[in-house]
Amino acid sequence: MPTSRPAARDDFASLLDARARAAAGSEPGAPSPRRAGPVYAVGGDLEGGSGSRESLDATDALARLYAEEGARAATSPSLACDREAIAGELGLTPVLGARDLERIRREFALANHPDRAAPAGRDLATRRMTIANMLIDQALQDRKRQAHR
Repeated sequence: MPTSRPAARDDFASLLDARARAAAGSEPGAPSPRRAGPVYAVGGDLEGGSGSRESLDATDALARLYAEEGARAATSPSLACDREAIAGELGLTPVLGARDLERIRREFALANHPDRAAPAGRDLATRRMTIANMLIDQALQDRKRQAHR
């Protein structure tokens, strides 16, 4: 049985479905187990209103996302990971109350949480968040001790 190339109109998902059917021994006319639609990316200058939609297959879309994350990680400033530097970033002072400390924690997490970091920077972000949380928790305990005196 000769194998033929898929028609030009077949997309990547159709090719994968055909390969899955062939591997499972299904008939060519059988419905595919899964059908994914195209992925769309928005390009252009959004502020100028000249955005365009281009159809990408999932592999191209994922490759583009990884490339963008890698570029962001390469251009991000090097962040210190020691107690003194992070305490300076947090701006901790003895006059800050519990509400201020919780606000500072949320703001630091918004900018530094590992879930928001590029894959290459997640370990550093985890260490920075651990230190920041420890410093803020210590400051909160100090405030409680001062209140009980």
